[in-house]
Amino acid sequence: MDRNVRFILWIDSVATVLVCPQSEIWIGQSVPTSGTHLSFQATLRRRHAKLVRDQGSYWLTAEDTTLIRQDGPWQPCPEDGTPLLDGHHLLLGDTVNLHFSRSNPLTSTAVLRYASNHRTNPRTDYAVLMSEACILGQNSQAHIVISGLNMATFYYVDGKLHFRCQEPFRCNGVAADASIPISDGDRLESATFGLTVESIGASD
Repeated sequence: MDRNVRFILWIDSVATVLVCPQSEIWIGQSVPTSGTHLSFQATLRRRHAKLVRDQGSYWLTAEDTTLIRQDGPWQPCPEDGTPLLDGHHLLLGDTVNLHFSRSNPLTSTAVLRYASNHRTNPRTDYAVLMSEACILGQNSQAHIVISGLNMATFYYVDGKLHFRCQEPFRCNGVAADASIPISDGDRLESATFGLTVESIGASD
C-alpha cells in the first residue's frame, strides 16, 4: 500500500480507525467528489478546513467558520492560519467538535478524536494523521490503545506500508516475521488483537 493512500483499521472490539498518511489533510462535508480526507455528515463546506504537517509541526487554515481553543475560550482561526498543539480543540461550523492530540514525542503522528456526534464517511471512531509511524499498544503514548498489547507499529519503507509487532502474530492466518509489508485486505492477529486493513484511496 502506497504512502498517499488512506486506510481503515477495523480493530476487533476496539475501534474503527481512519489513517491518513498525507501531509495535507482536508476536512469537510460528506458529499460526492468533495476532495476531502476526513468527511462529516454535517453542515460544513465541501472543504472547510485544512491541516498541514511540515517538519513535525501542524498548521490549521480554514475556508469557513472555525474556532480553536486549548485551555481558554474559543478563538476564531486567523485568516492566515494558526499552529496546532497537543490538546487543541477545533469547532468547525456550529457543531463539529474535534480534539487534536500528539501522545508520542518520538513521532509527529497526531490523533483527531471526534468530540461531537457526527458520522464520518466512511464511518469511523477517530482519525490518525500518520507521519513516521502509527503506534498500537496498551500505554498512553500509543496512537491506538489496545489492552494487553505491548507494542505494534505501522510504518513506511520506501513509500510502502509495513507492520511489525513485539509479540508473535499471523498475517492472513500464516505465522509472520517480526516485520512484514502490508497489502489491502490483510488480516493481522495475535493473542491480544485482531484487525483488518482496508485501503480507501487518497481522498473522497
